[in-house]
Amino acid sequence: MEDFEKAGMDRSRDQDAPAGEARGSEGELEAELRRSEQRLKSIFRAAPVGIGQVADRVLLEVNERVCEMVGYTAEELIGQNARMLYPSDEEFERVGREKYAQILERGTGTVETRWRRKDGALIDVLLSSSPLAPGDPSAGVTFTALDITSRKRAERERDRLFDLSLDMFCIAGFDGYFKQINPAWQRLLGWTAQEMLSKPWIDFVHPEDHPATDKALEQLAQGESVISFENRYRCRDGSFRRISWNSYPLLAEGLICSVARDITGQVALEARLRQSEKLEAVGQLAGGVAHDFNNILTSILGNVELARAELAGRVAPGDALHQEIEEIRRGALRAADLTRQLLAFGRCQPSRPQLLDLNHTLAEMERMLRRLITKQIKLEHACAPDLSSVLADPAQIEQVVMNLVLNARDAMPEGGTLRLETANVHLDERTLAWHVEAGPGPYVMLAVSDSGCGMDAETLERAFEPFFTTKEVGEGTGLGLSTVYGIVRQSGGHVTVESEPGRGSTLRVYLPAAAAAGTACSAPSAAEEDLDHALAGSETVLVCEDDPAVRGLMVRMLARAGYAAIEAASGFQALEIARGHEGQIHLLVTDIIMPDMDGKRLAGELEQAAPGVKTLFVSGYTADVIARHGVLEEGVQLLEKPFDRRAFLARVRALLDE
Repeated sequence: MEDFEKAGMDRSRDQDAPAGEARGSEGELEAELRRSEQRLKSIFRAAPVGIGQVADRVLLEVNERVCEMVGYTAEELIGQNARMLYPSDEEFERVGREKYAQILERGTGTVETRWRRKDGALIDVLLSSSPLAPGDPSAGVTFTALDITSRKRAERERDRLFDLSLDMFCIAGFDGYFKQINPAWQRLLGWTAQEMLSKPWIDFVHPEDHPATDKALEQLAQGESVISFENRYRCRDGSFRRISWNSYPLLAEGLICSVARDITGQVALEARLRQSEKLEAVGQLAGGVAHDFNNILTSILGNVELARAELAGRVAPGDALHQEIEEIRRGALRAADLTRQLLAFGRCQPSRPQLLDLNHTLAEMERMLRRLITKQIKLEHACAPDLSSVLADPAQIEQVVMNLVLNARDAMPEGGTLRLETANVHLDERTLAWHVEAGPGPYVMLAVSDSGCGMDAETLERAFEPFFTTKEVGEGTGLGLSTVYGIVRQSGGHVTVESEPGRGSTLRVYLPAAAAAGTACSAPSAAEEDLDHALAGSETVLVCEDDPAVRGLMVRMLARAGYAAIEAASGFQALEIARGHEGQIHLLVTDIIMPDMDGKRLAGELEQAAPGVKTLFVSGYTADVIARHGVLEEGVQLLEKPFDRRAFLARVRALLDE
């Protein structure tokens, strides 16, 4: 072909130019042709992609890159049928058809295919062809071949990750439809891919989230990415899951690429954690308030007792003054009950745990519980026969059961079903996502369910807050569930509540299971003091209390009972008095928490100054100095504030008589 063109040009030049001039031009043309041929051969050899020619399905020419790709030499390829490069006849024919159609349509053809190397391995190839004769691919084609094996492998790995990922990937269009989603969508929401691809994606979004979603779409349409956008998507069962989105736009293609993650559990966990932290803070406040209030109540009750003793024999029991003093006493006792509940909520109440069988506890309380509920309420039991023991204070657990039953009763004014259930459960790492305050391990569950009015979301969130109640004024203090919360947390457990308006409520108490063998329990509480015991005495008692009203009250009580009472306003003052006292000090009565020196330290140092002295601690709030996590140490004597004269003197007398 080249010789033919060269000859034609020579004849043309011979006709139009003188002989010498024609021979000069001929030499220049040949030199230019040689340079052009060298450039083409250089490009052919140096090209980073495979280049070759095919005519009649026969390989006419290939460069070194083609040989490297397939493992054959040029001599092994040239003159052979191009079919040898393909893994099957079907693939060879498909490539030919597609390229032929594209060349006829737009002059070139590009297709992805696979070639088989000489060693049998398959490689992915991007093949592009252009006809040697314009518009006629049958005359032969020049092709380029690019090895895309690595890229295709990466794409397959990406697709595999796309399919296996727990996160949700999708490609959506600005026309409002999903174009592609991965299987995580169906796993989470329950819809099939076809169902989600066939409907506008806004149909799955919670109606309340439409405005925010439209705003995010506008941002994407302006070419901006949207990071950590949240909305709710409807599941096939009608529920909604909260989804967090990271999206970026491909404006040229009219597409949006997104990765989404289900954060429903995370949102619930964060809400529970915030609620737990709030209750913890309220508990600390409640405990502190109760401690200060108990000092005031101790003074009130003690002075009332002294006033009653002074009036005895002088004023008739029915006298107005006697009745007024009695009203003061009753009011103070009611206030003391409230402070005890506040202390329970703040987990500051002393506790003497024992091994308990909750089934046995419920059986013992059966008669009392039936008296608490109305006849319209049906009481059901579902107790596990092999229930593990728990380590808890019996009186406090009875208070928990009673408060839960009363709460359930009040939720069913027209009657219903009250169900008590016990079971052994094991909380693992997955379950703990819904129990913020728990650790993994075996628990004993006590569930109290009712078929009553239930609670809405706002009430549910505040259920354990002290003084929060939905009852009418005067019908409740709002301390029932907060007391339950405090006692259960103090016992190392936690409590959850599930409720919906009109569908009743279920409160579940989880207490750590205790092994029956080898479990160390605190000694049982001391026997009740014999209240008829003679309270008088003549021993010396050192009273250390930083609150002057409470200190003065205890000194007066002791003095009237015949004791030699010495008072000190601080631990250091008490030690100074003890070291200078000539006689024996028989008993130290001291508050636990004082500004300069706590009662525990005072008792220890006083034992050195006055060997054999006994100690009675009094407190309206137990700190970990004497009660670590609210559990009394073995052998420690504690009188809780507020207390009355007889209880105080009875404890003093009993301790001195030991």
